[in-house]
Amino acid sequence: MDPNSDSGISPNEVPQARIPGPGRRVLAIVGIALIAALAAGAWVAFDNSWMNLIGPLILFTKIIMVAFLIFWFRFTYPRFREDQLQTFAWKYLIPLSLVNIAATAVLKVVF
Repeated sequence: MDPNSDSGISPNEVPQARIPGPGRRVLAIVGIALIAALAAGAWVAFDNSWMNLIGPLILFTKIIMVAFLIFWFRFTYPRFREDQLQTFAWKYLIPLSLVNIAATAVLKVVF
């Protein structure tokens, strides 16, 4: 930390917006519920009169499954530092994207 800084953070640090209290958990649950409802097809299960009774249970089950997968992925894989991500992008992702652009241009001309 820079001792001459009045703000309490160094010039190289970027202050991040923090959501106080339980707001992060609420946002996570809402996001997971949207993923379960829209991407996992929460309304698709049965087409009979039991749907009004079973529908919320199916949605809740899919919410739990999506939350498990998200948290499992988050806790299993290591976090990468910023320099590691930049190195990965410059060495692999940018050349791959340039090859993708070239292949798209060639296929666009041919077909």
